[in-house]
Amino acid sequence: MSKENLIKRSGKIKEVFKAGKFLITFELGKGEMHDITCYPNKTVRRNYMGITVGDEVVIEFDRSSPDNGRIISVKNSKTNTN
Repeated sequence: MSKENLIKRSGKIKEVFKAGKFLITFELGKGEMHDITCYPNKTVRRNYMGITVGDEVVIEFDRSSPDNGRIISVKNSKTNTN
């Protein structure tokens, strides 16, 4: 992913998969919702921010592959103490 093509969005965890991936729903605009499969980035994994269904997260994804992304931060979580 090149930094020029990255898009950042805020979304909500819809489903948790076994392989450490998450299905995230976010709004594209005008009330249109979109689902994307994401994995946590190194910082989120290292600090083990427990991510569960319903948590709000910030994701980034590339314009060329809009169906796969990366979780860069967790806004609010039941297990996050920050």
